[in-house]
Parts: sequence; structure tokens; C-alpha cells
Amino acid sequence: MLLREIRQISSMPICASSVYVDDLIACYKAAANMVKIGNFDIFYEKEIKFSSKQIIDLVWR
Repeated sequence: MLLREIRQISSMPICASSVYVDDLIACYKAAANMVKIGNFDIFYEKEIKFSSKQIIDLVWR
């Protein structure tokens, strides 16, 4: 995974962002310093809004 390669050459903190929980878990296991549910910008541009419940449901799949 790319994160492991970056970790070997950099001491900068790495933050991974995704709307997919499986991706976030993989990034955490690959030594990301922090992970967040995100990347919603593309949806906002299309005027698609998410409720709090929908966001929480992404985590608890």
C-alpha cells in the first residue's frame, strides 16, 4: 500500500479520508496517523446532502 511507502520516507503525519469504512481500516493498519470519514466535497457540488444518521450508518455497516 502507498501509505507504507510514504511512511518509510517521511515523518510527516498522514491523514486518510474516505467515505468507505473498509478503506479507513486499511489505512489505519498501514500506519496512517489519523483517519476521517470525508471526501464529501463531490457530493456537495451536486447539492447532495447527508443527514447525521446517514453518516453514522456509513460507520456501522
